[in-house]
Amino acid sequence: MIVFLSKDASISWVHKYHNAYLSNTLNSSQNKILRKYTSIDSFCEHIQEVTPREKRSIQTAIQSIQQKCWTWKCLVARPTWTVIGVDNQVDGSMPHTIHSAIIMPHWLRAHLCDSTHSAAYTDAIETLIHEQIHCLQKMYPPHFDKLYTLWGYKQLHHYPHYEHTIRDLKQQFPQRTNPDTPTEWVLRNKWYQAVVFKDAPTSLTDVSYVLIDLQGYAADVSDRKQHAMVNQDATSWFTDLFGTTKHCYHPDETSAVLLANLIYQDFEKCASASSAKRKQPPGKTSPAEDILIKWVHSCDRL
Repeated sequence: MIVFLSKDASISWVHKYHNAYLSNTLNSSQNKILRKYTSIDSFCEHIQEVTPREKRSIQTAIQSIQQKCWTWKCLVARPTWTVIGVDNQVDGSMPHTIHSAIIMPHWLRAHLCDSTHSAAYTDAIETLIHEQIHCLQKMYPPHFDKLYTLWGYKQLHHYPHYEHTIRDLKQQFPQRTNPDTPTEWVLRNKWYQAVVFKDAPTSLTDVSYVLIDLQGYAADVSDRKQHAMVNQDATSWFTDLFGTTKHCYHPDETSAVLLANLIYQDFEKCASASSAKRKQPPGKTSPAEDILIKWVHSCDRL
């Protein structure tokens, strides 16, 4: 089923499910200055009605995903797809989710209306799948928790001795908030993934994706950033496990990125063989992807 929320229904949805996130975001000075809203009411001013043409195009895209990616039916065919339209000003124009609704900026809806099925359209299809995975993470957390455990993660609350360290980290190095990653995790008992703002950021994409050694972090070290933070994409044990796919900076993002990529590969296999926009065939899967595929088979009753 596909549901398009009206502007009034979307406003109610935001007030019901997004208040805590917005409060946390706006309490962070670095996050607040990079947003185009200052309150939940001003956030709602960016909500738009999804037009009839956009609805038809989005329905066609989702139905196409469901038909062509039937092997992933537990993820794409059974759950409801809920859509809220916004302008291109919200959160750096990045698509995201609020509870089980996909927040679609105008540019994404426009790309899905592209009848030429350009590269922009195919990228929009993969983005649509990615955001629906985020919705499923919030609807079925125990299933995804099982996957993250297989990858070596445990939720942060299992490590109460790290609470002070995390508080100090967030004070010293402001991190970008993300409604798609509501739970904090620790990898291999000591590694904390963070999206840290660069010096003097001018947009929400001015960030570094880092791994922080919570056991090695010390509040009295003069250069804590150099002491404890490493670039995750340049860390061999991390890339050996997860591969080199970008934006795998949190288990919720990693599962959405990898699943969307795998599902999209199936989508492309069913597309016209003459399409000039097709991506290159997939290479060897990473160990994390192998675990992911086995996990999907065990979640057939999602």
